[in-house]
Amino acid sequence: MKYIVCQVQRDKEPFINVPFVFPDMLVHAMVFAQMRALLEMQYFSNKHKTEVVALSGGFFSSTVMSDSDGLCHGESESLGIKSRGKEDDNLLKMADYGSCMMVD
Repeated sequence: MKYIVCQVQRDKEPFINVPFVFPDMLVHAMVFAQMRALLEMQYFSNKHKTEVVALSGGFFSSTVMSDSDGLCHGESESLGIKSRGKEDDNLLKMADYGSCMMVD
């Protein structure tokens, strides 16, 4: 599987990080283009300039045997971004619990 972490920014400040996991047959750049359009519509604001950037991306393995191996690795050549490893692991593991709402 592949993944991308999209960051919604308001007035150039991080607002929310949203992870997407998708099949290997799709291209990171094409998935990002669609997800960016959806997120820009969802988080559109008349009061703030909203922009969506590709924060990180690479490959996602759900068959990892230990925590030391990591779920997220590699990079997206089509977007020119790399995986953030453990940081992305934690984001994806906790996405159902609102972790994407936590932006540093």
